[in-house]
Amino acid sequence: MNGRCLYYQKPFVDSGTMGAKASMQVVVPFLTDSYSAGNESSESSIPMCTLRNFPNIIEHTIEWARDNFAGLFTNPVQQAAQYIQDSKKFIEHISQCSTIYEKNEMIENVNKVLVVERPQNFFDCIVWARNLFERQFHNSIAQLLFNYPVNHRTSSGELFWSGSKRAPHVIKFDVSKQAHLDFIVAASNLFAYIYGIQQQRDNNIIANQVVKIKVAEFQPRINVTIYENDDQMKADLEKRDNQELSKSNSNSASIEEYVVRLPKFDDVCKISIRPHEFEKDDDTNFHIDYIAATANLRAENYDIQTVDRSKIKGIAGRIVPAIATTTAMITGLVCLEIYKLLQGHKNIESYRNAFVNLATSFFCFTEPADPIRQKVGSL
Repeated sequence: MNGRCLYYQKPFVDSGTMGAKASMQVVVPFLTDSYSAGNESSESSIPMCTLRNFPNIIEHTIEWARDNFAGLFTNPVQQAAQYIQDSKKFIEHISQCSTIYEKNEMIENVNKVLVVERPQNFFDCIVWARNLFERQFHNSIAQLLFNYPVNHRTSSGELFWSGSKRAPHVIKFDVSKQAHLDFIVAASNLFAYIYGIQQQRDNNIIANQVVKIKVAEFQPRINVTIYENDDQMKADLEKRDNQELSKSNSNSASIEEYVVRLPKFDDVCKISIRPHEFEKDDDTNFHIDYIAATANLRAENYDIQTVDRSKIKGIAGRIVPAIATTTAMITGLVCLEIYKLLQGHKNIESYRNAFVNLATSFFCFTEPADPIRQKVGSL
């Protein structure tokens, strides 16, 4: 919206509410600052290592489940679909990736979606979901405890699993437990949707099928690095990427060396796939069902109190309850600024941005900032 208004030189008034809080910004081309220049997210991000290995509150497991959903059902499928639609453009995209890790990840995603994990029927989808359960709630936790046993101590002699770090435990699949079956039902149906396979909404049928599946016994690996914090992870990834880049340069690596690892286009060009776009308000699409089951199972791994589906939906969907008085108040302020625009005011001092919190009776009105001006040559 901001870009289109700037392009066509149209003014607009942006506003928003969050509970009792509200804000409004006036944007007038060539008179005030643009929306994007002053818009900064106030949301604080959760450290990646906390999400991956050391959650301690339910919000951490819900955020992990939300990222997990995108990493399984959205991003890889979008990349595979791009390869099918325009392989040359996809290869060009790979060549533009800034790191070796990103290039490898894209190639692995395409191979997984179109070849390695591609199901032929709904039972294959159940098998995939059952193995996913094992990887996420048993094997990954077992590997973490192998690297850092419950009695592990740091170099300073303190217990590793102390403070905000909760020692996890593995979960053994039990079809009689509702949370376990809910996960299998949601994951298998989401996976089937991607490939256009008819979904199965009868939980009893899925339960009877999943008990027939045998999963491989987990064996911990020796050379697995699990990072304790984000700084350690970032430093190690940069080191690895520099080593790979140096190796590639010394071997005169070209994009063709990555292309040969992709599936043959003629073998996959007729495959029809569709990625999931997260939609919280459709209770029939299994999106919230999957995130709720995943978040609560993850919470069970770490002995975090589980919550009901409605709370998970609110957090995962970034839902903030609306207050009618806040909406009415900010709408009135927006109307005042629109009157000024219709009257053709050309003085920046005539306009006001607003920041309000009805819960604390806080009202702040500020004059919009001047636009950033750049001089090019004699212009």
